Amino acid sequence: MHVQSFLTSRGCPKKKGEMCSHCDAILGKLFDGSYSYKPCDNHCCAKCDKLGTCKSACPLLADKAKQLKTDARAASRQAAEAKAEQDRPQIERITSYWKRFGEARALSGKTIKNWFKHCEMYYGDKSEAEYLQNEQGEKIKTDTTLPYGYNYFLSAAEKLRKAADYLGVSADYLLCRTDDPDNGKKQAQAEVSSAVWRTDADYPESKWLIVLFQLDKKAKPIKRFVYVVGKRLFFSDDVKTKVDMTPIAWMVFPEYKGEGGAINATFAEMGEDEQDGVQETG
Repeated sequence: MHVQSFLTSRGCPKKKGEMCSHCDAILGKLFDGSYSYKPCDNHCCAKCDKLGTCKSACPLLADKAKQLKTDARAASRQAAEAKAEQDRPQIERITSYWKRFGEARALSGKTIKNWFKHCEMYYGDKSEAEYLQNEQGEKIKTDTTLPYGYNYFLSAAEKLRKAADYLGVSADYLLCRTDDPDNGKKQAQAEVSSAVWRTDADYPESKWLIVLFQLDKKAKPIKRFVYVVGKRLFFSDDVKTKVDMTPIAWMVFPEYKGEGGAINATFAEMGEDEQDGVQETG
């Protein structure tokens, strides 16, 4: 055969001047079954890119093959670590969704079986164990689905969140659960931001303020309520008694909201006795 003739006629790179002693193994590799032709391309094992994985490699190249295997394992570990780092943010988000669901389910007192029934999903033998495992953040992968239906992946929840962020509204608004675009968020933030002491004179129009007056340098500042009209301060909203002193600090008097969101009472609606009691407090 011309293949055998070629193999036996070439010299061994490891043993200069000697013929290849691995011919029989290469021929066996080439024809090890009627349906398993595995060409070695008539190359010496030293030039083969499969040396690190070939079981029929020349024994004279055992050290090189061992080193190639070690390098391949190191490259595989490095690739796995890089993939894990790439997947980590997505896995963390999926884990946070599952943990939040688990917390909400526990607070509501609902069982996993109740949840499946409510969502009209099939409750199988492994459903309970899988849900508990996911709620505890165990074995979460990038293709782990969220608990809100069949084939409900992270991408679906992220798209809804991105849509709400892009449009500047709440997810509840997009899902028609409320008619308030920001679900009361801006109002709550405004109320919180206004409840801080300020020392400038940029008083908000038509608002009741809590102010601090320093009547005596040695005495403790006193608190009073004043009303703003045209950037000027008055002791009542009928603009009869103007405040002549400049407060050392002030903050907006927060409005109280009762049931139905209606303003129940502000300082202006209190009786005189109530006002005096509040003013003397603190």
